[in-house]
Amino acid sequence: MKIVSVKKVYANGKHNAFTGLGYVNGRYVLAFRQSDGHGDASGKILLLESGDGKHWTEHRSISLPEKDGISFDFRDSYFLSEQNRLLFYHFFTPVQNGKRLPSVSQVMSSTDGRSWSAPTKHESILWHPVYAFGKYYTAGYFHNGNEDQCDLFSSANGINWEKVARIAKGSETAIYPWKDGTLLAFVRTEIPPYFFEIFQSTPPFTDWKRLGTVPKIIQAPHVFTAGSQVFLSGRERPDYMKAEGFGLHRTKIWKVGADASIEEVLELPSAGDNAYTGTVVNPDGTVLMSYYSQHETGDSEIWRDVAAADIFIAHLKVD
Repeated sequence: MKIVSVKKVYANGKHNAFTGLGYVNGRYVLAFRQSDGHGDASGKILLLESGDGKHWTEHRSISLPEKDGISFDFRDSYFLSEQNRLLFYHFFTPVQNGKRLPSVSQVMSSTDGRSWSAPTKHESILWHPVYAFGKYYTAGYFHNGNEDQCDLFSSANGINWEKVARIAKGSETAIYPWKDGTLLAFVRTEIPPYFFEIFQSTPPFTDWKRLGTVPKIIQAPHVFTAGSQVFLSGRERPDYMKAEGFGLHRTKIWKVGADASIEEVLELPSAGDNAYTGTVVNPDGTVLMSYYSQHETGDSEIWRDVAAADIFIAHLKVD
């Protein structure tokens, strides 16, 4: 994997983050959260469009007004690009008196990237849904006391979801169809020592076994295929939640081997609060990847909740 170019496509001094990138019928769609800070209680989602992946125009925002003392924080965006349909997933968290209430996912669909269906809601945070083996699959996570729990969900249409099974303790989890009809789950853990874990399951995907443990902290996992190769992207954190290591956080790409092991192949320009990637694989095999970072804002060396972050598009080529 090589970098062809990296372009900053949005910056306005606010905290712009948690990107998603999709494509439908000649139009790229870029989504990200905008707020005053990483943990701000009222984030909104912006949608930008482009015909060439280079020049972007804002065309919509998604938010909810404060109601009865409750604000709504909209966050992470993910797209599932199909031939004539684009599915758009995101979630919001109600916040009352500084306390975050259970999050709610939403899914909307579009055939042109501009007009969207009314949102359908789901009571878990759905993460990067995929289509495999004649169905849609996704991991959904939720907070259970002091732990995060991650479940597998399936769907016939990518909109209405049913729980299949518990995968593991963890939060952001990327599901990926693997060889011999199995599914892999790449799980972000929040349990010491915070290592990244990979699980595998065979049909009907009700029993999940740990396939491997990666001795790294990788957050916001996203798995995609380019050419004949499988890649994992995410944020590597050398020191978990330590301010002195904040400037070392990077958006990286790893190649996934035949045994589901990972090998680092690329580091994108990034630092501080960053990553949360989205990808579109073009017909020529090149990849457009969206992500956010603070490496050009001056706020990347120490953790500050209220700090600017910018949106970038990387144009990548597979070796």
